[in-house]
Amino acid sequence: MAALACFGAVSLIAGILSITTDKSTYERGETVRFTIRNNGFTTLSFPDPGLGLTIMNVDSGEFVRTGWAFPAVIHSIGPLQSQSISWDQTESIGLAERPAVEPGSYVATVRTAGGFEPNARAEVIIRIAGNETAPSVQVVPSSDRAYLDDLKTSSVLNGFL
Repeated sequence: MAALACFGAVSLIAGILSITTDKSTYERGETVRFTIRNNGFTTLSFPDPGLGLTIMNVDSGEFVRTGWAFPAVIHSIGPLQSQSISWDQTESIGLAERPAVEPGSYVATVRTAGGFEPNARAEVIIRIAGNETAPSVQVVPSSDRAYLDDLKTSSVLNGFL
């Protein structure tokens, strides 16, 4: 029983996984580079080589169909290591159609595959500017926050949307 309690405590460690970008606001069409870092001392496993990355439009609540086709192969990041993924701000609609996403606020989330290592999730919020001047935004990584419903009411977004 003591071992189970210890495991439960380990799986709730905040900050074991982080996702960041080089800036908080991007112009339309500009490549967004996400850096995913394992801040812990054990290897973290992910559901695919895309590190389980999802991108959601905060304004509409809809997920961006990135069209990334990753094989269903477990991928990992070692202790204190990081990996980068780039997104060209497009959405996969059909075989060849890749329209640009609309300006607005987006949240990118990465998740571990689970299993016996700590389950971890991290988020970062970015803004894609349109023709208007984009407001100043702070990039806020988060390791454990309610996902969709709570995101719009989160104090992180107060004054942002």
